[in-house]
Amino acid sequence: MRPPPDPLSRRQLLAAGLALSLPASARAAQPASPLPPVVDQSALFGPVKDQGERNTCAYFAATAAAEATLARATGMPVTLSEQYLTDLAHGGRRLPADETTDMFIVMDLVKKHGMVPAAARPYQPQQRPGQLVQRPDAALQALGQPLSFRPFGLVDTSLESLQRALVRQPLIVPLAYPHNRAGWHDDGLVEPVPGLVPGGEARNDFPNHFVVLTGFDRRRQIFFLRSSWGPAWGHAGYGRIRFASMRTRWWTGDAYYLRAGPSRRSRDRLPLGAGGPAG
Repeated sequence: MRPPPDPLSRRQLLAAGLALSLPASARAAQPASPLPPVVDQSALFGPVKDQGERNTCAYFAATAAAEATLARATGMPVTLSEQYLTDLAHGGRRLPADETTDMFIVMDLVKKHGMVPAAARPYQPQQRPGQLVQRPDAALQALGQPLSFRPFGLVDTSLESLQRALVRQPLIVPLAYPHNRAGWHDDGLVEPVPGLVPGGEARNDFPNHFVVLTGFDRRRQIFFLRSSWGPAWGHAGYGRIRFASMRTRWWTGDAYYLRAGPSRRSRDRLPLGAGGPAG
């Protein structure tokens, strides 16, 4: 779950599709519209899920962002499988003692193999290090192909850029996560602990937790976020972090978002019902 060793080049790679889709002159000619005071996209999501004791937050953040993307594109709720992504990452091998994952790798899996409904490959919260991981079979991978997504990285990671992106879609971000969970309050507030997160290259080795930013409130100067610790944490699984906190080293990596890969015609045939309603 650590940030990529070379985040700038990876952000550029993921953002290339978006940057090339608009002429530079057209982008420059577009005046920036005023930001709304409040954006809250939590209605696009189903109930918050629980990753349990496994270090699988990257997969949960990716599926949550994908579920919201599909809900917006199709108007249909769907629950997607985190286990499918972990099987793709570790299939045919034994689960390592450290299951943490680079989000760039997860985004690549989502792009290449798509996703499947949760009912097709239920999450295994009790899976333990040393267990042999089942490799997805051909039928399961064929099911995932129509549910492919295009991942992008946010090149401009200023606070205003985050807010402008959140007007259009949720964002996946890593936040510093101390081993003693310092700064992560049960009421959902995430705030830095002075001197806890190092600067420079040492920050790359600091543990983090991937969450999905779901909106913001400019009046209260906060971002809304969705974790993967079930509904008991925060407000039904949702929390908040102040703008000022995001300016510190508490935000430890890149920001990612997803867009639905299939065309509108093929989306009409997606196997969404297989996962059951998310709400």
